[in-house]
Amino acid sequence: MSGVKKNFKTNYLPKIFFFGTGEWSKNYLKLIQSSFKNKLFISCIITTNLDYKSNFYNVENSLEKALNIYGIPDGFIICTHPKKNISIISKIIEYDKPIIIEKPITLPTDFDNLIKLFSNKNLSKIFVNHVHFYNDTFLKIIPSNNTNFFNAKIIDGSFGPDREFSPLIDWGPHVFGIISYFLENIKDLRIHKIKKINENSKNKYNLYLKISNTNETKIFSIIIGNNFSKKKRTINFRMSDNKIIRFDLNKNLPKVSPLENILSTFTKKILDVNYNTNIITSEIAIRSLEIIKIIEKKLKNEV
Repeated sequence: MSGVKKNFKTNYLPKIFFFGTGEWSKNYLKLIQSSFKNKLFISCIITTNLDYKSNFYNVENSLEKALNIYGIPDGFIICTHPKKNISIISKIIEYDKPIIIEKPITLPTDFDNLIKLFSNKNLSKIFVNHVHFYNDTFLKIIPSNNTNFFNAKIIDGSFGPDREFSPLIDWGPHVFGIISYFLENIKDLRIHKIKKINENSKNKYNLYLKISNTNETKIFSIIIGNNFSKKKRTINFRMSDNKIIRFDLNKNLPKVSPLENILSTFTKKILDVNYNTNIITSEIAIRSLEIIKIIEKKLKNEV
């Protein structure tokens, strides 16, 4: 019942607010219930979906109401439509608590506002679910980001999802997150070729890209989009000695899921403010958004 605390018998656990009730939210909630019930406590779910009911969680329709009833939580998880993220982030970031944000972190139209919100903030407290960087198998085989030379072929897409926005927003963060890991300075990025393929409509297409750094020692050939015949998520790195490093996200399954890893990292940060990771995914998310903006601008200029 909204506005009334349910009685839970529990020892103290880090208390969090959870934003979202969509399909991917269910994966978070299911995992928290099964594997994190003794590690995290969801004070309430915050949603503007007035039809949403829960027999297990408190549900509120605004952050203000949740704060008034439950107080400031130890952390926040945002798993909503990207167009809602900027409003939510603007309200919670001043509490300086750990945050998980599902990608895409926001729409490109809100990017400048996001940069302002993140300015002078501790980005090591903000975790964005770039699945490759929470995949232990991928992290073990990926070349170092200071590797001098390689060619990478990346295919990342599926048949859908169909959105009211570009497939670059859905599929781009995965690929461009990987590129931004290797090209930390976006000014060092060069787009050599860009072409829409298998285009059915404004928001239903695949995109071929060839991208490199300025001196072309790190080259990426990419196909992404939402008009594949079936899901394909592969990366092949050809190194300077012609050794090929292969990774298939659908087949090279880690022992611990990326979703479990991001929740574990988030929990550790709540419990220990000094806990840090080698890769800050919020920085990767920002750079991947910068790349998306560059590509969208280039696509518009070529129309």
